[in-house]
Amino acid sequence: MSIVLGSIFIILLALALSLQLKPVQNFVAQKTIKYLSKELDTKISLKSIYFKPFKSVVIEGFEIYTPEGQKIIKSEKIEAIVNLSQLIELNRVVINKLKIENTESNFEQFKDSSNISFLIRYFNPPKKEKKKSSKK
Repeated sequence: MSIVLGSIFIILLALALSLQLKPVQNFVAQKTIKYLSKELDTKISLKSIYFKPFKSVVIEGFEIYTPEGQKIIKSEKIEAIVNLSQLIELNRVVINKLKIENTESNFEQFKDSSNISFLIRYFNPPKKEKKKSSKK
């Protein structure tokens, strides 16, 4: 029994440690980008990403377009120093410092929406009202 538990612990530890390697992070990021591109029906690309656990994230070669193909943002490098202390309690990541290099952005406001409305709707869907059950 202790061999099985030890083996499971070693596998989980190896998995956790491998997620700190840049090639593994990029593999996971590319799968996520591919999924989001399909979900949002738009082009999203990313050259590389590197998470320094509990400290920062560096994103290189990030691009996102509208479903119609218009560029929203193209950034050579984005570096964020983060504070994860509020993540569990408030579901919030605090960015203490943000460094953006060689970035182009195109934000358009329309009468009733913007060119990023599809992103806002996807990541912040309307909350469904809970039906009150009538207990007798």
